[in-house]
Amino acid sequence: MNKEEEIRNFVALFREKIESKWTPDLLWEHFIPSGGDTPSAGYCGPSSVLVINELKKAFPEENFSIATGRVYSNSKEWIRGKHVWVVWHHNLKTATIIDVTADQSRNIDEKIIFENIDNLAHKGINYIAYRLQRSIEDVDDSSRKRAEILEKMLAV
Repeated sequence: MNKEEEIRNFVALFREKIESKWTPDLLWEHFIPSGGDTPSAGYCGPSSVLVINELKKAFPEENFSIATGRVYSNSKEWIRGKHVWVVWHHNLKTATIIDVTADQSRNIDEKIIFENIDNLAHKGINYIAYRLQRSIEDVDDSSRKRAEILEKMLAV
């Protein structure tokens, strides 16, 4: 198995593990539910923080960062509001988007996006980060605190 397959499988298993632990107290405090929300809506912050923490432990030789921004498809908002995802920097000219709550968009059949940013752009899907951090300490307090709660729930 190559590195990409290893990381892809790791992320898929981790999504399965955290999904059952999502509770209302982990929702982003500014999240406003709307009809038809998917189960992952509002959980991108703590989920992405935990995923990047676990990826850095499992794959210490790889470079990951956490991104906060917006996601668009053909100039229209694809995922509603502020969004958080992971970026895997494994190539000098491009990177891979790892979005464990991509199904928030309701326009995708998969729960997770694990795809090269250029391939996504060719499909008209653009992840536009306005913050990119390599250190979890630089992530907003809300996402970090909710990730700590989620991590404790996983330990039980």
